[in-house]
Amino acid sequence: MMESLAPYCENRAFLLCSPYKDHVLCIYKVGADQIRIQEVARPILRGRGTVFPLFRGAGSQAILAHLPTHTIKSLYLAHASEIDEAGLGSDWKALLRSLGSIRKQGYARTVGRMQDGMYSLAVPVIKPGMRVAGSLLMLGDASPGQFEADLDLVPMLQAKSAAIAAALGDEAC
Repeated sequence: MMESLAPYCENRAFLLCSPYKDHVLCIYKVGADQIRIQEVARPILRGRGTVFPLFRGAGSQAILAHLPTHTIKSLYLAHASEIDEAGLGSDWKALLRSLGSIRKQGYARTVGRMQDGMYSLAVPVIKPGMRVAGSLLMLGDASPGQFEADLDLVPMLQAKSAAIAAALGDEAC
């Protein structure tokens, strides 16, 4: 399924991410190893096997927004300062509002959160029973025109995510 993203890979990368303890793990990558930003090639600092914080970046936030409320509450109690630093909310209610917005729009997006000049857009991979299995993340050049144009790819990402979820079926993640 990830290889089917190849036609969209010019100056973009796609990562399949999975929850891993209190982090997110990149389990598959396809696309560019560098993103050109204002004619400068910048290496992508994420790839297969890379572990990310659960609160920074769109791939992580797309997963976090779809975890059960009791899990989010436990994470909040253990990581309130990290959640605040990530801009997700300075208190429990603000965090719930932030995550509710992500769920409502169907994707998470950040700009420059993990790497200057790059955006990340991610959709959740939701398995049967509404369990989040991970996220499908797209990275690219955050220049204003490019970022807005790439928002048009969200429906395609959502379709790929649904296909990945269907392929996973009821397998454990």
